[in-house]
Amino acid sequence: MPSRLEADCQVWCNEAGDYHREDGPAIIWNNGSREWYFNGHRHRIDGPALEYSNGTNYYFIDGKLSSEEDFNAKRKSFLRRAKGFKKTFLNCRGCGSKKEWVVGTSKRSYVCIACRVI
Repeated sequence: MPSRLEADCQVWCNEAGDYHREDGPAIIWNNGSREWYFNGHRHRIDGPALEYSNGTNYYFIDGKLSSEEDFNAKRKSFLRRAKGFKKTFLNCRGCGSKKEWVVGTSKRSYVCIACRVI
Protein backbone atom coordinates (compact mmCIF):
# COMPACT_ATOMS: atom_id res chain seq x y z
CA MET A 1 0.00 0.00 0.00
CA PRO A 2 1.39 3.46 -0.78
CA SER A 3 2.57 5.76 1.94
CA ARG A 4 0.67 8.71 3.33
CA LEU A 5 2.05 11.94 4.72
CA GLU A 6 0.95 13.07 8.14
CA ALA A 7 1.87 16.27 9.99
CA ASP A 8 5.10 14.95 11.49
CA CYS A 9 5.85 11.67 9.65
CA GLN A 10 5.41 9.47 6.58
CA VAL A 11 3.49 6.22 7.18
CA TRP A 12 3.05 2.91 5.29
CA CYS A 13 0.12 0.59 6.14
CA ASN A 14 -1.31 -2.69 4.86
CA GLU A 15 -4.90 -3.14 3.61
CA ALA A 16 -6.11 -3.70 7.18
CA GLY A 17 -4.72 -0.30 8.23
CA ASP A 18 -1.88 -1.75 10.34
CA TYR A 19 1.59 -0.26 10.09
CA HIS A 20 3.39 -2.45 7.56
CA ARG A 21 6.29 -2.25 5.14
CA GLU A 22 8.57 -5.00 3.84
CA ASP A 23 11.29 -2.92 2.17
CA GLY A 24 12.07 -0.30 4.80
CA PRO A 25 10.69 1.51 7.83
CA ALA A 26 6.88 1.80 8.08
CA ILE A 27 7.14 5.16 9.86
CA ILE A 28 9.71 7.83 9.08
CA TRP A 29 9.51 10.80 11.44
CA ASN A 30 10.50 14.30 10.38
CA ASN A 31 13.16 14.35 13.13
CA GLY A 32 14.92 11.34 11.51
CA SER A 33 13.59 8.57 13.77
CA ARG A 34 12.48 5.38 11.98
CA GLU A 35 10.21 2.47 12.96
CA TRP A 36 9.95 -0.92 11.21
CA TYR A 37 6.63 -2.80 11.35
CA PHE A 38 5.30 -6.01 9.83
CA ASN A 39 1.50 -6.41 9.95
CA GLY A 40 1.13 -4.07 12.92
CA HIS A 41 4.00 -5.50 15.00
CA ARG A 42 7.41 -3.92 15.43
CA HIS A 43 9.64 -6.34 13.57
CA ARG A 44 13.02 -6.31 11.88
CA ILE A 45 15.55 -9.12 11.55
CA ASP A 46 18.43 -7.15 10.01
CA GLY A 47 18.81 -4.48 12.70
CA PRO A 48 16.90 -2.42 15.25
CA ALA A 49 13.16 -2.00 14.60
CA LEU A 50 13.12 1.35 16.39
CA GLU A 51 15.87 3.87 15.63
CA TYR A 52 15.61 7.22 17.38
CA SER A 53 17.32 10.22 15.83
CA ASN A 54 19.47 10.59 18.99
CA GLY A 55 21.11 7.19 18.27
CA THR A 56 19.08 5.06 20.69
CA ASN A 57 18.05 1.73 19.17
CA TYR A 58 15.55 -0.95 20.23
CA TYR A 59 15.39 -4.46 18.78
CA PHE A 60 12.12 -6.30 18.11
CA ILE A 61 11.22 -9.63 16.50
CA ASP A 62 7.51 -10.37 16.06
CA GLY A 63 6.61 -7.43 18.30
CA LYS A 64 8.76 -8.58 21.23
CA LEU A 65 11.45 -6.28 22.65
CA SER A 66 14.93 -7.81 23.02
CA SER A 67 18.36 -6.73 24.16
CA GLU A 68 20.92 -6.54 21.35
CA GLU A 69 22.59 -9.78 22.51
CA ASP A 70 19.27 -11.62 22.79
CA PHE A 71 18.20 -10.19 19.42
CA ASN A 72 21.31 -11.61 17.71
CA ALA A 73 20.61 -15.07 19.13
CA LYS A 74 16.90 -14.92 18.21
CA ARG A 75 17.75 -13.59 14.76
CA LYS A 76 19.82 -16.67 13.91
CA SER A 77 17.01 -18.95 15.09
CA PHE A 78 14.40 -16.93 13.18
CA LEU A 79 16.41 -17.12 9.94
CA ARG A 80 16.90 -20.89 10.33
CA ARG A 81 13.15 -21.33 10.89
CA ALA A 82 12.28 -19.16 7.88
CA LYS A 83 14.41 -21.36 5.59
CA GLY A 84 12.21 -24.34 6.48
CA PHE A 85 9.16 -22.71 4.90
CA LYS A 86 10.37 -23.09 1.32
CA LYS A 87 7.96 -25.14 -0.73
CA THR A 88 9.56 -28.08 -2.50
CA PHE A 89 7.69 -30.40 -4.82
CA LEU A 90 8.77 -34.00 -5.46
CA ASN A 91 7.38 -36.91 -7.44
CA CYS A 92 5.77 -39.53 -5.21
CA ARG A 93 7.52 -42.92 -5.46
CA GLY A 94 4.13 -44.63 -5.06
CA CYS A 95 1.77 -42.94 -7.54
CA GLY A 96 4.20 -40.67 -9.41
CA SER A 97 2.18 -37.49 -8.83
CA LYS A 98 3.99 -34.27 -7.96
CA LYS A 99 3.28 -33.33 -4.34
CA GLU A 100 4.56 -30.80 -1.84
CA TRP A 101 7.46 -32.26 0.13
CA VAL A 102 6.98 -32.55 3.88
CA VAL A 103 10.03 -31.13 5.67
CA GLY A 104 11.78 -33.83 7.67
CA THR A 105 11.06 -36.74 5.33
CA SER A 106 13.80 -38.26 3.24
CA LYS A 107 13.75 -37.06 -0.36
CA ARG A 108 15.01 -40.49 -1.48
CA SER A 109 12.08 -42.39 -0.03
CA TYR A 110 9.36 -39.78 -0.45
CA VAL A 111 5.79 -41.01 -0.85
CA CYS A 112 2.67 -38.83 -0.62
CA ILE A 113 0.24 -39.15 2.26
CA ALA A 114 -2.28 -41.04 0.09
CA CYS A 115 0.30 -43.75 -0.71
CA ARG A 116 1.62 -44.23 2.82
CA VAL A 117 0.75 -47.50 4.46
CA ILE A 118 0.18 -47.19 8.20
